[in-house]
Amino acid sequence: MIFFAVHLMGLVMLTLLVSVIFLNITKRNISAVILFTLQSIAISMGIFAAAWQEHSVELFFVGIFTLVVKGIISSVFFRRVIVRYSLQFSGTTYLNTPLTLIVVALLVGIAYSQLFTPLYVALVPPELFFLMKGILSALFVTLFLMVNKKGALSQIVGILSLENAIILIALLLGLRHSLQLEIAITFDITVWIVIAVVFLEMLYRQFGSFDVSTMNNLKE
Repeated sequence: MIFFAVHLMGLVMLTLLVSVIFLNITKRNISAVILFTLQSIAISMGIFAAAWQEHSVELFFVGIFTLVVKGIISSVFFRRVIVRYSLQFSGTTYLNTPLTLIVVALLVGIAYSQLFTPLYVALVPPELFFLMKGILSALFVTLFLMVNKKGALSQIVGILSLENAIILIALLLGLRHSLQLEIAITFDITVWIVIAVVFLEMLYRQFGSFDVSTMNNLKE
C-alpha cells in the first residue's frame, strides 16, 4: 500500500476502533446510530482509497453501495424507529461502565500483545502491523458489545459494526470479489437492516422497550 493509502487506512481503523469503544459506553440510542454512521462513512472512504489505488471501478461502486446502505439508509431507518417510539436511551449493560472499560482495555491489550504476532506476520508486512492490531482490537470490542449490551438496537449496530471490521480486514488483505457478488452482499445487508427494524418495532410493541432481557418473560 502506498503512503497516502496507509495513512488513510490508519485513520479509518482509528475511527472504527474509537466508535466501537464509545458504543460500549454510550447510553443514548441516537448516539449509537451517529457513531455507526461515522464508522460506515469512514469504511466507505477506505474503500474509495483502495479503489483509487487499484484503479478499480468495481471497488468504487462497492464504496458507493456501502455509503448509501450503511451510512444513509440504515441511519434513516434507525432514527425513524427512535423518534417514532421516543426511545432516547438504550438498554443497560450486564457490566457497569467501569468494568466495561476494563474489559475493553483488556481486549485491546490482547490484540496489541505478542499473542497474535504470528498471525500478523503471516498476513501482512511489518509496516501494516499497526493496522491489523487496530482492526483486531475493534473486532474484539465489537464482539464484547454484542454480548454486554441489553439493548436490541445496540446489538444490531454491533453486528453491522462487526461486518465493517471484516470489510476493513478484507481491504487490508487485498481480498476482492466480483461486482455482482458485492451487489448481492449489499442487497442482503439492506434486507437484513429492514428485517432488523421490523424486529425492533415488534419488540417495542410487545414489551415497551428495546431491552432484550425482557424477552425472558416469554412463556411457552
